[in-house]
Amino acid sequence: SVWNGSIVVDSVQNVEKTPSDAPTISSMTASTNSVGRYKKLELTIGLGNVQGLNPYNPHLVDLYGTFTSPSGRVWKVNGFYLEESGDAVGQGRWKIRFAPDEIGTWTYRASVSNSRGTNTTGAGSFACTASDRHGWLRVSDNDAHYLEHDDDKPFLGMGYCRCWDGDE
Repeated sequence: SVWNGSIVVDSVQNVEKTPSDAPTISSMTASTNSVGRYKKLELTIGLGNVQGLNPYNPHLVDLYGTFTSPSGRVWKVNGFYLEESGDAVGQGRWKIRFAPDEIGTWTYRASVSNSRGTNTTGAGSFACTASDRHGWLRVSDNDAHYLEHDDDKPFLGMGYCRCWDGDE
């Protein structure tokens, strides 16, 4: 017999694929080997054993970079999956972006992990040189009502605001 009635669906759940092996790192390419202070260094990472896994769930694919400054301070920076316009679905790239705050030679490694294990690359390095950037924003040391850059230069924020553009 053939069913002619209606079906009511009250809950749809996406069951994610679980990892079968530890992810691997097949390549690591830096955008440059010399970057200005507070400017962007971008690492493009090739990963294996992640096909079919949700790239936005860090329990399934956790990519991060470990950056060590010339003074020995260590930064852990999370990576991300990026599909740009023109990319086919599932054909994106894995990236880690970092902006150094100390002049000198930095070292870095990329690591990827999930419930099945962790893999880490060998060390890479880049030179951080002087730049015209003023640094990250922070609350002013002199007045907590204001922001300033790392080099103590005041931040003069400008925004788009007209009183007649508010919601009615």
